[in-house]
Amino acid sequence: MGDDCGPDFRVEMQNLPVGNYDLLVGDLFRGTSRWRFTPRVKGELEFASRRDDDDELPLDFDPAGQTIDVQQAGTTFLSTTVSSPAPAGPARRSRPRSHS
Repeated sequence: MGDDCGPDFRVEMQNLPVGNYDLLVGDLFRGTSRWRFTPRVKGELEFASRRDDDDELPLDFDPAGQTIDVQQAGTTFLSTTVSSPAPAGPARRSRPRSHS
């Protein structure tokens, strides 16, 4: 991620039956994705705080720690919790071990 990029959040799933699926974050509806054949069935929704693509939705919520549900007609196909991002800080490098 470059300095001019803001945070983004993407949900991508594969191998679901073709159709429309709703994305709920923290029990709130955030969008609908159409799963289609691409050679595999896949679909995605992408959210960005600084949108640079017409396919991106505004990231005006914090998904960290929230439950994510992908549903179709009231049936839940995925339910998971988004982990909190790692705290920002300097990158750590491991030092090679000496073999004595």
